[in-house]
Amino acid sequence: MQTNILPNSSYYYSTSEHTVTTSGEATPITLNGGDISGLDLYVDTGWLLTGQIHLPEGGYIEDGEVNVNISLQDEDGHYVGSNGSGTVGPDGGSYFITVPKEEATYRVVLQPMASLPAGVSSNIYWADNLTLDPVLITGNTSGLDFTLVKAGALITGIVYRPEGFEGALNLTVNAHMQRESSVVSYSAHPCITRYQDIAQFTIAVPESETARAYQLSYYIDNSVSGVLTGRNIYLDQDGSLTTDFSQAGTFSLDQPTTHEFTPLTQQPFVTGRIYCPEELDRTMIFVVDYRPANELSTLEMSPTAVEVMVGPNYGQQDEDGRWYSTYSLSGLEPGDSYRLGYYSNDTSNLIDTNWHYINEDGSAVSAEKDATVYTVPASGSSTLDFTPILWSAGSESYVLQSEHGISSLPQTAVYTYTYPDPTVEKLRVTFSARTDMNLTVNGEAWYYQSQAGQTLEVDGDTLRVELAAFTYSANKFGFAVEKVEAVGGSSAPQTGATAVYTPSGSSDEAILGGVKAGDPVRVTLVGQPTGEQHELLGALYDEKGILLDFVQVPVTFTESGCTTSLSFEEYGGAVTLKIFLVDEDLAPQMENCAFTQQ
Repeated sequence: MQTNILPNSSYYYSTSEHTVTTSGEATPITLNGGDISGLDLYVDTGWLLTGQIHLPEGGYIEDGEVNVNISLQDEDGHYVGSNGSGTVGPDGGSYFITVPKEEATYRVVLQPMASLPAGVSSNIYWADNLTLDPVLITGNTSGLDFTLVKAGALITGIVYRPEGFEGALNLTVNAHMQRESSVVSYSAHPCITRYQDIAQFTIAVPESETARAYQLSYYIDNSVSGVLTGRNIYLDQDGSLTTDFSQAGTFSLDQPTTHEFTPLTQQPFVTGRIYCPEELDRTMIFVVDYRPANELSTLEMSPTAVEVMVGPNYGQQDEDGRWYSTYSLSGLEPGDSYRLGYYSNDTSNLIDTNWHYINEDGSAVSAEKDATVYTVPASGSSTLDFTPILWSAGSESYVLQSEHGISSLPQTAVYTYTYPDPTVEKLRVTFSARTDMNLTVNGEAWYYQSQAGQTLEVDGDTLRVELAAFTYSANKFGFAVEKVEAVGGSSAPQTGATAVYTPSGSSDEAILGGVKAGDPVRVTLVGQPTGEQHELLGALYDEKGILLDFVQVPVTFTESGCTTSLSFEEYGGAVTLKIFLVDEDLAPQMENCAFTQQ
């Protein structure tokens, strides 16, 4: 239906009896419980531009009509005003568009179309604009006619619903044509609706196309469970489907054929559980994704990534009562290699939201070099469970570190560490790979992108790390120093061992979990009746503080302390022995007891 009312305007009631398009000029209406009449609206009208849409010689549109959009350009080719519309069918059609009642020169444009309505077939080339010559408009104007363009060739096909798939499926089907020095593609966009099991498509190729052969592929850009998405799928010469471009079939434009295929389905190549960390007190969204082993990593969310909600009292519980949610990933084929990882866009001061790789034992690492490379199995899927790590994970073993999980620092913070031996010439410093901020280390700029997880040397016996003030929208780990080693120096290594305390009842496993070469180890003492001998756990370090071995130490308790006898000759040099003892409450006299070498 044609109308000369100007579109895209709001009209308001006013007692002024003229057109009102702003609420500020509108007249309020008082409701008194009865009917109200006489609320007349006045609208703006314009001039109508109309024309016929003709089919070209030999052109056809069958089994329905096609709706088209009409636009206007000024003399310089810039789009102006509002859009119009039209309809064209087997016998042609017409259109209209309304313009303001102001003298102007316009070009009328028939817009391209991505796909035909369901059931309609046509040999018209719809992919390009059709533009009329400029025309001066001084009133209602007719006779602005278009003649459609016939396609040089048509590529047709049918897409079938995958077995077991019930939802809607939108595809882009591309015909790729190799020219002398380039590749050009023409597309159609079939859709399998919830109520249809097939979708037909037609790809129109212009008469100007010089290539006479093509390869056909489809792409599904929305992640759908059970259907392969996020990558190009090619038709082989026999009509089968492949993800390998080199296996794509080549078809002739001069010998048209109807292509039929069913989109590939697939099972996930990896599944698993994401356990809720005990400290997490709310739900968070984690993004799980893979990185092909032969490609560079990126934090951009890929089409294959999945978002998973994890939190307390959310998802499912295992036999131990732990809450977890599940994930699964698709998109790789048997034999493909990949690394698995996760991150989160949520802000958290507990959970480390940075990208981390997931290793086979469920541990999370930030450095690619430390990540496990997996291979997609020939059948079935792998299972990898993991728990997102905290910002504070590993903090108890760092030599020097900033606060973690922070989003701002009001002023520069300075952190220092002084080595016990003042005669050392240099310090060899190893930063954690989790470090995600630029630093100043002993006066020199340090860029985490290239040096996180690396070792550097600084002069003297003191390490000084400066963290500049910052404000970010996401939380940061900051920095951590995993190890500091002396280079040079004259001090002789200390021998012997000293027992120090931790809270009563620490287990051997808990003690060993915190052992770090060169650092004091806080332990508890085992108090036993005088004269009894027991085997206690000991750790041996070399003169550089590197852990050599764990040993069982025979210790005899006496009234004044305890004695032990060990031989260290097999280690070929001076060593330091640390003995782990338990339960300070039973032996308070042992707090400052030192073992002397004899």
